[in-house]
Amino acid sequence: MKLRMNTLNLFQVLVTGLTVYASPLSTPISSFATSPEASTSLTTELTNSQCQPVEEAACSRMYTSTQMPNLYGDALSRNAGAKIHEILTQADKDSVLVGFFCTLYLPPCADRTSQDNEQVDQQMVPLPCRPLCELAAQKRKEYTILDELPWPVRCSSLPTENCFNLPGSSNVTFVKTSINIKTLPNEVARFASLDVELGNDANYDVEVLSPSAGSIPERRYDITDLGDPTLFQGWADVQGTGAANDYCRVIGRGKRRFMSCNLSGSTGQGHHYVSKLGFEVGYSNTWFMRDMDGDGRDDYCRCVGTPNNSKMICMKAGEHGFYGSTIQGGNQHTFALPGSEDCSGRRYNPLFGESYS
Repeated sequence: MKLRMNTLNLFQVLVTGLTVYASPLSTPISSFATSPEASTSLTTELTNSQCQPVEEAACSRMYTSTQMPNLYGDALSRNAGAKIHEILTQADKDSVLVGFFCTLYLPPCADRTSQDNEQVDQQMVPLPCRPLCELAAQKRKEYTILDELPWPVRCSSLPTENCFNLPGSSNVTFVKTSINIKTLPNEVARFASLDVELGNDANYDVEVLSPSAGSIPERRYDITDLGDPTLFQGWADVQGTGAANDYCRVIGRGKRRFMSCNLSGSTGQGHHYVSKLGFEVGYSNTWFMRDMDGDGRDDYCRCVGTPNNSKMICMKAGEHGFYGSTIQGGNQHTFALPGSEDCSGRRYNPLFGESYS
């Protein structure tokens, strides 16, 4: 079946709302807003997300509430639905394409039980899972017009957990992490996308490597950016190879600061394994990297909070990046270390995580 629709109209719908994300490395997140109102309210709304009724008919058959604002800064469900209405009308019988575009523009409320206007500020902006994106990208080839246009998102940049998939023909399912880790209830998660927000002015490149089974790549000593010497720098194992051969350090300043690990076995000077942009580094000399949850990957732990109410909180190392990053999902404040209260005045060994005082 071929789509019969006005080519210009479809092009306008996709280009204005989607193709800006085809190369996320070159587009700041504020560019996704399609109106002055959306652009102005983006930062506020991301920290005060709400569940709203799904007004787009094709999406409402799968779920009834959506978390706004979405990735593109749309604060209202009806505005987001209007951007993809024509696409969904033409591809109405294709559950994969409908599921992908719905979860991209009208992300379901993560717990799927929230009532209208309920605050869901503990959830980051949810995304479709990578497999759903890849399957939809294949399905678009059945539609001439869609196949001729740039795909709205780089599938490889989407997560494989803490995301939405379509296991059946009409049910959207939230895929959680397989590791049971307690998430702090007071973290207000925000969509702080490194690969989107950095833009192309710094020539940063985000890549994820998959080392061959059984191989342990060697350390790299050709790295040019060694990071901020006043913050964490050191060798760690974020790939789970059994050897601390990945060089991790903090890059940038302020809201553009992030943790980056140059992976053993990688090439070039790109940033292969990263945290969220503007992540919390913690109190000085309280940071260390060590596998604290037994999954084989070294987590970044540091003391956070106020001087009178501080605790050691770890940012878990995941398969594709640190938790809280766009490509990995989850929360930068992944889990707390028991018995680590009142840590702000202490000094910790950056390799062993033991307190000196």
